Amino acid sequence: MAKYKCKTMNKDGAVAVRHIEAGSVSELNAILSAQNLTLISAEKQGMNMDMDVLLSRFSKVKPKELKIFTRQMKVMLNGGLPLIQCIESMEQQAKSERLRTVIADIRKRINQGDSLSGAMSHHPSVFNNLFVNMIRAGEASGAMNQVLEQLETFTDLEIKTKKNVKSAIRYPIIVTVALFAAISYASVSIVPKFADVLTSQNLELPLPTKIILGLSGILLDYGLVSLGVITAVAVVLTLVLRTPAGALARDQFILNLPIIGNIVRTSIMARFSMMMKTLIGNGVKITETLGVAKDTVDNLVYQNIIEQGRKKIVAGQSIHQSLSHKYMPDVAINMIAVGERSGTLLEMLECTSDYFKDELDEKLENLSSAIEPIVTLVVGGFVALFVASIFGPIFKIYGSFN
Repeated sequence: MAKYKCKTMNKDGAVAVRHIEAGSVSELNAILSAQNLTLISAEKQGMNMDMDVLLSRFSKVKPKELKIFTRQMKVMLNGGLPLIQCIESMEQQAKSERLRTVIADIRKRINQGDSLSGAMSHHPSVFNNLFVNMIRAGEASGAMNQVLEQLETFTDLEIKTKKNVKSAIRYPIIVTVALFAAISYASVSIVPKFADVLTSQNLELPLPTKIILGLSGILLDYGLVSLGVITAVAVVLTLVLRTPAGALARDQFILNLPIIGNIVRTSIMARFSMMMKTLIGNGVKITETLGVAKDTVDNLVYQNIIEQGRKKIVAGQSIHQSLSHKYMPDVAINMIAVGERSGTLLEMLECTSDYFKDELDEKLENLSSAIEPIVTLVVGGFVALFVASIFGPIFKIYGSFN
C-alpha cells in the first residue's frame, strides 16, 4: 500500500488536500468515489520499493502509448475540456509508470505557468523535436486540434515504418547469425583437419580453404587484439559522428543508401509537406513555417536545405525556387510552383502530402521484397565459400589417392 497526497473536490465544488493509502490510482479513485469525492490530482509519497515500478521509470515510452496520449488529448480538447483537466485525466489513465511520471511533471510545470510545449521540451526522450515544435506551432496559431491530428498521423507512420523494417530485417539477421556460427565452427573444428591432411601430403590448399583458415587464424591468435581494434574504431566513429561535420556526413550517407535512403527521403517529404499544409492552413507565415519545419526534420541535410530556402524567401525568391535542390523531389517542387501561380498553394500542399504518404506506404509494404535479392546474394556468397572450403580439401585428398 502506498500513501497518496490527493487533491479532491466534493459536490459543492470545495477543494481539499488529503492523504490516503491505496494500492493503485484506480483503487484510490474507487475509495474517493465511495465518499462522493472527485479526484483532481494524486501524488505518491515516500520511496517506492516496487521493482516493477522502479524499472518502468527508466523504460522508454512506446510509440503506441504516445499515439494513445495524442488521441486522448485531441478528443478531450475537441470536447471543450480545459488543458489542465485533460492532462490530469491522462495522468490517471496512463498505463505505464514512466508515462504517468512524465505527464505528472508536465502538469506541475503548466500549473507553474509554463506552456504545454515548454513543459514537453523537458522530456526529449518522450517528445522529440517534431512533437514539441508542432505543439508550439499549434499554440501560436490556435490550431491545436489540427496539429494533434497530424501528430497522430506522424506517430502512425513511425509505428508502421518500424514494424515493416523489423519484419524485413528479422529473417536476414537470423540467417546471418546462423551462417556466421556455422562458418566459425567449420573454421575452428573441420577445415583445419582437412588442411593438416593436405599439408602432410604436400598438396596445395584450395583458395576458399586458405581464406577460411586465414580468418580462423586471425580470430584464434589475435582475437583480443581484433576486439580491441574494433572497439576503438567504434568509439572514435561515435565521437566523430557527434560533431556537426560527422553528423552531416552520416545523414548524407543515409540518404544515398540504395533502399533505406529512398524510404528516408520519402518519409521526410511526407512529414514536411503535411507540416507545411497544417501550419500554412492555419495562418502561420511561410518563413515561420519553414523555421518550424527545419527544427522537426531529423536530418541535417534537409535542415540545411530548408534553412537556405527560408533565407532565399526572405530575400524575395518564390517558394519553389528557394526549395529547389537535388534532394527535393521534382513532383514536390512542381506542385508548389503550380500552387503559387494559381493561388492554390494549400490545396497543392495537401496533394503533395497525400502523394508522399501513399508513396511511403507502398515502399514500406515492398521493403521485404526489395531486401530479399540482396540477402540472397550475400547468403549465397557465404554458403559458396563455406561449401568450397569444406569440399575443396575432400576433392584434393580424393584426387591424390587416384
